[in-house]
Amino acid sequence: MPGQLRLAANSATPATSTGDVQNRAAVRAVAGAKLDLVGPAVHGPKNAVDKVMKGAHMHP
Repeated sequence: MPGQLRLAANSATPATSTGDVQNRAAVRAVAGAKLDLVGPAVHGPKNAVDKVMKGAHMHP
């Protein structure tokens, strides 16, 4: 599994943008302490992502 997963933080800021490049620019434009984090982003093979995220629950 090492090296198979890419991790990032999801923020509420890019919710209004239209693509990855715009999302990254929107997150970079906000100071870290003011970033509205909403959850993790995990990208990789489905079985590896499922193993890492097992037991995680969405908030209500």
